Amino acid sequence: MTLIELLVAIAVMAVLVAVAAPNFSDTIKRNRVQSQLRELVGSLATARSEAVSRSRRVTVCASSDGATCTGAWREGWLVFVDGGTEGAKDAGDQILKVHDGIGANSLKVIDNTNATPAVLAYVSFDRSGFTDRRITWSICDKDNDVSFARAVLMQNTGSAVLSSANANNVHEDITGAELTCP
Repeated sequence: MTLIELLVAIAVMAVLVAVAAPNFSDTIKRNRVQSQLRELVGSLATARSEAVSRSRRVTVCASSDGATCTGAWREGWLVFVDGGTEGAKDAGDQILKVHDGIGANSLKVIDNTNATPAVLAYVSFDRSGFTDRRITWSICDKDNDVSFARAVLMQNTGSAVLSSANANNVHEDITGAELTCP
């Protein structure tokens, strides 16, 4: 192989890498959001099933320290048997699961039960596995690019499904509106 052939091969390789790199970055973002969404679904399934099996209220709340219901959802969350004040981790409440934060990505928990959506700090499942709300749990990537946003949609029965994309290739919340990022 001559020097010229080697330089041409390197130039072709550089062009291919330059074309593929942005697509690879998008794939990493999409996979990170989807992985975090699956972790959230696992926590919600744990909370619902524990509420039914224990025949007691189980709550999922935002937690920055892994011990109390304080902080933002993106900082982490707790699943605990909620025997005291609803939505508050009291001294006698048993922690079932602690989830660390999701890094620079954002997580919003919106109550879509009423005409005016409200941000939630916690969600409780009753002993039948029901919650009294229609909820959208949405995760956005750190750049707040809505094309990467995904959500878990939860009916008041406690059943959850993953969001799907509309004709604009943007995922929708439980009301059918396009997801938005902060």
